[in-house]
Amino acid sequence: LLALGAPAERTLVHRMGVDVSRFVEAPRTLAVGEPVRFIGVGRMVEKKGFDDAIAAFAAFRATPDAPQATLTLIGGGELRAALEARARALGLGEAVRFTGLLPHAKVAEELARAHVFVLSSRTARSGDMEGIPVALMEAMAQGMPVLATRHSGTPELVEHEVSGLLCAEGDRAGLAANMAAIARAPERWQEMGAAGAAKVRNEFDLNAWNDKLAERLTALYGKA
Repeated sequence: LLALGAPAERTLVHRMGVDVSRFVEAPRTLAVGEPVRFIGVGRMVEKKGFDDAIAAFAAFRATPDAPQATLTLIGGGELRAALEARARALGLGEAVRFTGLLPHAKVAEELARAHVFVLSSRTARSGDMEGIPVALMEAMAQGMPVLATRHSGTPELVEHEVSGLLCAEGDRAGLAANMAAIARAPERWQEMGAAGAAKVRNEFDLNAWNDKLAERLTALYGKA
């Protein structure tokens, strides 16, 4: 907006947020013999980068002494059939599970069982891109460490090595390395999850931003 000539003194950032009261923060732990459960939620469209997540997961599983792990992908969309075919072609079998669309309560149950949230967003060929993904906010509000990309506003939410791990968008090798790093360090999950939950509560609380919006609109009315 500034590059297009909008006056800086009249240009503000107003964030989206989530209703943090809807989410219960729960530390993520790994029981002996339990596989690391990665999870992703979203529309199966190009900008969500689910194909990158599947390829990275396959590469991670192929690394020497890789921890046992699964990947659950929740959602529907135009790319679902192609993504399922790609997972089969990579020989991932039952390690990758596609649930399709689920009711909100079922999504909540899946998230409660999972350990690490994955969203490898990227800019689509059409130019379509994310803002700051709400799915990431919701996962972090529940105390989950996250794996994401340096895409659009995501680095404003996810702090690398603090609440999760970031890589460049489209960097499948980098995402695979981050999967391996976080899977091999379950002792870090609770601290990362707590940092992410605090970030969402302090900076992305929908109710606080609604109050801020009311203040801003009132101020504009006063200047009319």
